[in-house]
Amino acid sequence: MILVVRGLIDEMESTEQLSAVIAHEMSHVTLRHHLTQLARSVRIVAAVSIVIGDVGGIVAIGSEVLQNAALNNYSQVQETAADLEGARMMHEAGIDPQAMIQMLDNLPDAHLHGALSWLSTHPNSDERIRSVQRFLDEAGPRDYSQLDFRLEELRGLLDEAQAEPPID
Repeated sequence: MILVVRGLIDEMESTEQLSAVIAHEMSHVTLRHHLTQLARSVRIVAAVSIVIGDVGGIVAIGSEVLQNAALNNYSQVQETAADLEGARMMHEAGIDPQAMIQMLDNLPDAHLHGALSWLSTHPNSDERIRSVQRFLDEAGPRDYSQLDFRLEELRGLLDEAQAEPPID
């Protein structure tokens, strides 16, 4: 299941940009990133438990910190891979993958920079944009179709649904 929150929909400027978000999230599933992350988490927790032993809450907190530090760098690789796979999927479907670049350019950089950048789960937007642009340059030109569903229609439907009283 892919959940797209209203705030993200409001950030998008076109249906194609929203399609880029969905293609990116679909790519995480098709590339099996969830399974990779799960397996990696289990290995890290097991290693920490073996090295330190079971000393209760301190181990739990410490292993959580170590997991986040170890997994975040890996997540950055996965995010870039999902960008590229999403752009490829859009290209193959005849949806302009330039929308992936526009979407990445419109998103606020919510990650940390400098010495604390290892805490971020997402790579720098500029790096992501350059990566997708390299893919587009290699993929070559293609005729793309515009989606016939308009983002304003979706926003209107969401506004209507939000205005309706709850069902008892």
